[in-house]
Amino acid sequence: MLLLPLLFASADRMGIVYAVAAVEAVLGAVINPARQAMIPQLVGADQLARGNALIAVSDNLARLVGSPLGGLAFALWGLPGIVIADAATYLITAALVALSRPHPVAPPADGEAAATAEKRILREWGEGLALIARSATLRTLALIAGLGGVAQGLFLVLFLVYVTQNLGAGDTGAGIIRGVQAIGGVLGGLVAGLIARRLGPRSMIGGGYLVFGMLSLLTWNLAPYTTALWVYCGLFIAMGLPGVTTATGEITLVQTTVPPRALGRVIAAMTTVDGAAQAVGLLLGGLLADSHDIVPILDVQASLYLLCGVIGIIALRPTPRLP
Repeated sequence: MLLLPLLFASADRMGIVYAVAAVEAVLGAVINPARQAMIPQLVGADQLARGNALIAVSDNLARLVGSPLGGLAFALWGLPGIVIADAATYLITAALVALSRPHPVAPPADGEAAATAEKRILREWGEGLALIARSATLRTLALIAGLGGVAQGLFLVLFLVYVTQNLGAGDTGAGIIRGVQAIGGVLGGLVAGLIARRLGPRSMIGGGYLVFGMLSLLTWNLAPYTTALWVYCGLFIAMGLPGVTTATGEITLVQTTVPPRALGRVIAAMTTVDGAAQAVGLLLGGLLADSHDIVPILDVQASLYLLCGVIGIIALRPTPRLP
C-alpha cells in the first residue's frame, strides 16, 4: 500500500520518491530479521545451512528476473506499471507467509510473557546488543559485520567511480557488471548448500571472506592490464560464490547460537551494527571519491574483507547455545 504514492511522483515531486524509499527501508529493517528468524521454524536444525543457502539462491534469482521484468513493465506501462507490479509482488509474498506453517516455538513462562507485553522496541534492541555482548561468537560476528559493512559502504560509492574512470565503461557497463553478480549469487547458494555440512559455518565465513578479499584485490588492480568488460563480469560472477557462502555461514551460526525467541532481536541488533558501519563507509567513500587514484582506497576496502576472514578463522570457536 505504501508504494502506491509513487503513482503521483514526477520530476518536480521527488519528495514522494524519497519518502517511499525511506519507508521501504524502515520496513525492510523489520522484515529481514523476522524472515531470518523464521527459517529455523521452517526447517530442521540439520538443514539450517541449506535453508539459508536456498534463500540466497531465491534472492539472487529475483535480482536476475526482476531487472528485465522491471524494464519490460516500464516499456509497456511506464512508472505506474512498475509501481503496481512491485506492489503485487509484496501482496503475493504476504499471502505466501500467511500460508506457511512454521514449527511452534515453546511459549515463555507466565511472568516472562507479561514482561514481554510491556517491552518497547528500543528495549528489545538493547537486549539484542546485550545478548551479543554475552557471547564470544556473537561478538566476533558483530565485529566482522562492522568491518564488512564499512567495506560494503566504500564499495557502493567507489565502484561506479572505478568503472567509469579506470575502465571507461560508463553507467551501462557498471549496471551489467553489478547485474551479473547475481549469477554468482545463484551458483554460490547452490554450492553453499552442498558444502555446508562438510565445512561448517565457521569455515564458510573465514574461507569465504578470504576468497572474496583476494578476488577484490585482483579486480581493483587489473585495469593496467585489461579493461575488457567480460573479464570483470567473470570476476564479479566469481565473487558471488564466496559472498553467498559467508552470508550463509553467518546467519546459520547466529541461528544455532541464539535461542528461537531471542533470534529476531539479535538479528535486528546485528543489522543495526552492519547498517551503521555501511553509513561510515558511505561517508568515507563520498569524501574520498574525488581522489586522483582510488585504487589504493579500494585495496584497503578489499583488505577489510581479508581481515574479516582472518578474524573468522582465528576467533570463531564452537560455543553452546545461549540460555
